Formats: sequence, C-alpha cells, structure tokens
Amino acid sequence: MPSKKQSTPFIYKRFSAFLFSVVPLIGITVYLYGIRPLILLLIAVVIAVLSDLLVALMRKRSYNGQDMSSIMFTVIFVLLLPATVRYSIVLCGSILTVFIKHAFGDYTGCILHPSAFGFMASAICWPTEIFRYPQPFTNIGLKFDESIQLFESASQTIKAGGIPGNIDKVDFLLGNHPGPIGASYSLVILAILVFLIACKVTTWHTPFMYLLAIVVFAFCFPRLEISRLYSVLYEVLSDTLIFGAVYIAAEPVTSPVNPKAKLIYGVLLGLTAMLFGRYGIYQMGVVFAVVVINPISPYLDRKFPPKTGGTR
Repeated sequence: MPSKKQSTPFIYKRFSAFLFSVVPLIGITVYLYGIRPLILLLIAVVIAVLSDLLVALMRKRSYNGQDMSSIMFTVIFVLLLPATVRYSIVLCGSILTVFIKHAFGDYTGCILHPSAFGFMASAICWPTEIFRYPQPFTNIGLKFDESIQLFESASQTIKAGGIPGNIDKVDFLLGNHPGPIGASYSLVILAILVFLIACKVTTWHTPFMYLLAIVVFAFCFPRLEISRLYSVLYEVLSDTLIFGAVYIAAEPVTSPVNPKAKLIYGVLLGLTAMLFGRYGIYQMGVVFAVVVINPISPYLDRKFPPKTGGTR
C-alpha cells in the first residue's frame, strides 16, 4: 500500500509519467505491426474510462478524471498481448483488469497488480491465442486474417530445449522477433527505466534487485548448452522479464514502500518469475509471480521499516 506520507496528487503524477513512458513502445509496435495494435490500445482505454464511470455510478461517487491508473493498467495489459489477438479478448481482459482494481476499493488499496491479474486470467482462458505471435512487419489488417502464420516466442523455444538461432542478438535487443506488441523491446525499455529513475518517478531498488536475481539464477542454472553468458543473454532478452522490471515490479502501488523491503521484494519476485518460467505451464513467469508475491508487500514494509521517515 502507498505510504501515508504520499499525497494523492503525487501518485497521480506517477501514473501519468508511467503512461507517458509507454509512448515509445506504442510507436515501435505501430511501426512493426501497423495500426491494429493502436486500435487494441484505444479499445482498452475506452473500456478503462467506461468501467471507472460505471463503478463511480454504482458507488454513487463522482468520477475522478485525474486518476489515470485504470488506463495505465489496461495499456500494460494490452502491451503483453500479440498483435493478432481478438478484440473480444482485449474487451474481456480490460474489464477484468479494471474491476480487480476496484474490488479492493480503489487503486490505493489494491494488493494485486491489475494488469498481471488480467493477463493471467486471459492466458488461462485463451492460451492458444495469447502465446502465439506474428512476425514483425506482417500486414495484419484491422480484421485478423486466419491465414497469417503465427509463431511461438523465443522464450518458448528455450523452454522446449532449443536455441533461437534464427534471431540475431541485436534483434533480441530491439524486439525484432515474434512476441508481445510492447514488451519485447528490451533496449528501449531499459532506457525508459533509466529515464523514470532519473526523473524520480521510481527508484532503482526493486528493478535492480529483480533483474540481478534473474541474471544470477540464469547464470547458475543455464538452460542452453552454450556459454553461460550467452545462455543468460538469450534467456533474459527472450522473455518479458525486462518489461516486467519497469511496469510490473516497480509499479508504485502494489510494491513495497521502504527501501529494504523493495530490495527483498525485487529478489523474491525475480526468483519466483524464473521458477514460473522454468516449471510453469505458461510463459511470462513474471506475470504469475507478481500475483503470488504482491500480497506479502505490506508484510515486508512492516518487517523492514526505514531507519528514518521516507517515501517511495
């Protein structure tokens, strides 16, 4: 939960900053896949606003136009999907994403990352559509053409024991391979993380320890029969782990407040994400891991209080 010393306008500012930071990712995905991903995102935004209006009406409260959290959560949800996903899945997943937030009262009381929960539910319901992706620069069109060839992600290839040798390392960094519409652009996402930290929108504690735990785990337990360093490189860049560092691990409401708690939270989340990725049925272990680790965030804050007063 947010610190009591955090003002509501400050939290609104953070959500706005996170929302602004996805603009480069949206630009890249439109370049790679055309206008359809933008339509998917617009659907999610409309659903977020309408859902907030409906909840405000049901609770007989005024609609808070400053609260951008529902928009942010639904945008993150869509960025985890393939460009070919059906509109109905975006509709259902976006509604679930917003309503799980309101199930806890409002965003300040939410103990589960709404985007992760919405994606997890969608993945369980429609796994064959959620985890298959078109090649970049495929002409998808507004109405999905079933003749378009879909591929498994590089992370699934690694999980099956193969090496995604047809993908250049530079393409891994740039996201030029089949994957989610906004979560594969590792180099750009890392730059966004540096920008958010420099602007004091987030701190380094949780993302750094989360990524460090992932790298150490991948180095100690390599899955590929190549050098350990290349095995780590392939494993970290082939999944949505770096995206998870910015938009899931460092999310300002469901993550801990206190610095020591953030460090431990990051380690736990990184290790749990790797275990889900290795032994779970589904890909994107970070999405499932955060649903498991989120509820202990308040406990970590109580267990590791700051020596002096502080905020996130």
